[in-house]
Amino acid sequence: MAYITYDDYKYSGLSDIDEKVFNKLLPKAEIALDSKTNYFYKENNLTSDSPRRKEAFIMTLCLTIEQMDQTGIISDVDVLSLQNLSIGSTSLGFKDSANLIQVIPSEGIRLLGSVGLRYSGVAYTRYASEERGL
Repeated sequence: MAYITYDDYKYSGLSDIDEKVFNKLLPKAEIALDSKTNYFYKENNLTSDSPRRKEAFIMTLCLTIEQMDQTGIISDVDVLSLQNLSIGSTSLGFKDSANLIQVIPSEGIRLLGSVGLRYSGVAYTRYASEERGL
């Protein structure tokens, strides 16, 4: 089930995008946010969460969709292969784009951090092998 609807996106007040484009980008934006929040809302109910945390998550999702539409960057692979970027009349060239551009915009990262949703740990655990005596 999607976190937001097209009407939710329009209500955010961000750039106006077509509903077809929104529906195409929403799953990719959700994947990016789920990985950044360690799938917090897969385990917790978004609709009954605190208003501040819920609003930060939804706004970050909307910002991510907007950035994906404007830049064409929808995955980490796109970031790694980025050579240059044009938005409107502004054009940027990159030597090492991985440090400059992210799938989730910096405003969204700050919003997630302000409500404790930014996950920066390791999302898996290795178990020591019994054969090595560990």
